Amino acid sequence: MGEAGYEPIESALRMLPNNTIELPVDQTLQVMRVIEAVEDLDDVQQVFSNLHVSDEAVTQLAAA
Repeated sequence: MGEAGYEPIESALRMLPNNTIELPVDQTLQVMRVIEAVEDLDDVQQVFSNLHVSDEAVTQLAAA
């Protein structure tokens, strides 16, 4: 158990971008669909992106 009394459930390395890009909502949705398609491939384990996804884009993607 750690000093603060918490025990971690898991740990992993994360790739966080230094610079993010923001696209118009329609282009963001296109990129998100491509990312989802790549994630569905059997040989792909992880997909990283430097795309900043706005709340509006998330809402539209969930509605589609």
